[in-house]
Amino acid sequence: MNLSSSEIGSAPQLDGAELQDLAWRDHLTGLPNRAKFNEQFEAACALAAQTPDPAGALILFDLNKFKEVNDSLGHETGDLLLQGVAHRLRTELADCDLFARFGGDEFAVLITGENAAGRADVVAEKIFDLLTQPFEIENYRLVINVSVGIALCPRDATDARGLKTHADEAMYAAKAQGGGIVRDCPATGLSLTTKAQLLSELPSAAVTESLLVHYQPKLDLRTSRITGVEALVRWDHPELGMLQPKDFIQLAEVCGVLDQLTRTVTERSLLDVSAFDSRPDLSVTINLSNRLIQDRDFSAWVARLLAETGFTPQLLRFELNERHLTHSPDRTQKVLQELHDLGIGIGVDNFGIGCASLDFVYQLPIDELSMQTEFVSAIDNGDETLAKALIDLGHTLGVKVSAKGVESAETLETLRSLGCDSAQGFCISPPLPIEGLAQYLLG
Repeated sequence: MNLSSSEIGSAPQLDGAELQDLAWRDHLTGLPNRAKFNEQFEAACALAAQTPDPAGALILFDLNKFKEVNDSLGHETGDLLLQGVAHRLRTELADCDLFARFGGDEFAVLITGENAAGRADVVAEKIFDLLTQPFEIENYRLVINVSVGIALCPRDATDARGLKTHADEAMYAAKAQGGGIVRDCPATGLSLTTKAQLLSELPSAAVTESLLVHYQPKLDLRTSRITGVEALVRWDHPELGMLQPKDFIQLAEVCGVLDQLTRTVTERSLLDVSAFDSRPDLSVTINLSNRLIQDRDFSAWVARLLAETGFTPQLLRFELNERHLTHSPDRTQKVLQELHDLGIGIGVDNFGIGCASLDFVYQLPIDELSMQTEFVSAIDNGDETLAKALIDLGHTLGVKVSAKGVESAETLETLRSLGCDSAQGFCISPPLPIEGLAQYLLG
């Protein structure tokens, strides 16, 4: 195209601020673009890295199978869908510093300040709920799924690049499980080559003796007696040594073996704990994944396992993260009720992040709440307010309250004085192999 000098001269003249705004704005959606986001993001990370508690959160999310929308309905429909996403974010999303379109169907949200971790959980749930509602576009009614990943600064990384990598990994872990939200996705420090190796080995490891179960004792703060243990998985890798859950749980989600891994841990735990003749009253707590709680056959499988092992149902507790309560709530409530009807205890871990409404929690057959570790950390820093509020709330609801990650005797005594029912952490005992647990209980 050839333009005359008069046509050039008549073109609208933009000042510096307007040009900068154009450079920092996504032309399709009108949202800030990656360049604008990165500028503010890097400054926020530098500030958040100076605090001991998470003061910055990055949320990355994308639309599952967006390419299929473009391929089957055309790019114009795909563009309209992206504009619809942006409109919902602008009109409904609150309590965030900045949200942006990174490109394609990927978006980012930045949250900074006090309780960034809890606020990020609430915002992530809001994003998921907003975008999984149907979109009416031209003559189409589109229902999409979303994969959301969360990373916290300085917990997961202290610089912008590391936090972005961590949030990416969490988002792709969510995508691998069919969508949803992944928050607890600790950086492993393993190379990509090592991760690829573990990914190929996990399916066989999930059903072999290389997966071990360690048990962390749980102290009753009223009687000062060990009343139960939490089962925690370890991988005794022939080349890499003893791997912690942070090294492979995300990979187990990616390759689809997390459910089998949890079943293996459950089977071994019931056999191990039932072998303690001197402690027939010892209970065991096992963590459940979101996918397993949605398995229609899970309750029946547990019933068969209890019958086969002779394990007392009242000594078994399944625990799920608070965030899992809001995924398919009707199905979750049904499965938890089925487990409760078997006599099994139900606990909620990391309670206090604000994902589930109290009204919904009250309807569930829950007998214990475990406070999120940030509440325990606050006690270490001299702030008992959050822990006391949660303990009082739990007792008002008629359930017990436990604390994890207790590292000092001072914190333990504070929890006891606040009325907390039980605690676990390294000041009581680290997770132990079954032989070590036997010696610990005898001592």
